[in-house]
Amino acid sequence: MSRQLSVSMMCIDFGNLSDVLDMFREEHVDYLHIDIMDGHFVPNIMLGVSYVDWLRKVTDIPLDYHLMVEDPVSKLDWFPVRKGDIMTVHAESGWNALSALIHIRKLGAKAVLAISPQTPVSSVIHLLNYVDGVCIMLVIPGYSGQTMILGMEDKIKELAKYRDEKNMKYFIEVDGHVSEKNARELEDCGADIFVAGTSLLGRAPKNYRDKIRAFYST
Repeated sequence: MSRQLSVSMMCIDFGNLSDVLDMFREEHVDYLHIDIMDGHFVPNIMLGVSYVDWLRKVTDIPLDYHLMVEDPVSKLDWFPVRKGDIMTVHAESGWNALSALIHIRKLGAKAVLAISPQTPVSSVIHLLNYVDGVCIMLVIPGYSGQTMILGMEDKIKELAKYRDEKNMKYFIEVDGHVSEKNARELEDCGADIFVAGTSLLGRAPKNYRDKIRAFYST
């Protein structure tokens, strides 16, 4: 698949959000990345149900839900999931990760398993038959603005190699400190979908359009 962009909505300037969303649609942004944090699985609280409901009313860009929460199975039905959306749960969320992946597919979304930097690929091999994608966290989940942890490229390569050897079809998403400088290297390692926060888009809304165009063209 060609490289795709999932814009991190917790990093976007909220001042003129409707105009920014219109621009994202004009530039054919693939997904809006929605970080859902409960203050327990990660030490932060972020975007919630009412925000997602509002987004559904103002844009038809598919949503890329990233649930950094405890007991994700009990929370999947909170959100207005549509066919074509992505919904991600963490391997570290416990035994119910498999149940969550199965339920996500029943909802019609693409089921994605996220693995944090400390989690080896070998520990999730048994779940790969139940996923449409795997999200490699390049930073410790919970906060924006971090630097990519060393060695994450090797995890992407390992996951891509296993996909090729087993003739599997899952995509690989990368999240955390994705930038103009490292996007090509991450793609060469096997990444398909890139979560774009401030490291790629910057902090000035006036520059978002040029940054997005540069991402798709390089």
